[in-house]
Amino acid sequence: MRTAPDELTEVNRHVIMKVVRAGQRMYGRPPEPYPVVQELHQTLVSHIQQMLGRVEARTGHADDALSVQVCANARAHLAAGLGDGLISALAAVNRLAADLQDLLRLAAP
Repeated sequence: MRTAPDELTEVNRHVIMKVVRAGQRMYGRPPEPYPVVQELHQTLVSHIQQMLGRVEARTGHADDALSVQVCANARAHLAAGLGDGLISALAAVNRLAADLQDLLRLAAP
């Protein structure tokens, strides 16, 4: 049985949570090389953009203050980028990982 391309399956959830955990593990440890941080950042950005579309398309999204705030926070963190150095990039990846986790919770059917 095939699923719709935009359907959030358990496999998709598992993949997204692996990305979230990778972002959370980067912060507060010896820093990874900058290219590794950049790659994870790009992956997080891609997933967050998909999840923003899913959450904002839900019926009642505009009337759900938590949903609106989570999406606004994610958009602000996306706009901020990685910052000027490795430490700011690690913090940015950690924030995006938290945003993605919040969006995943909101997108649950």
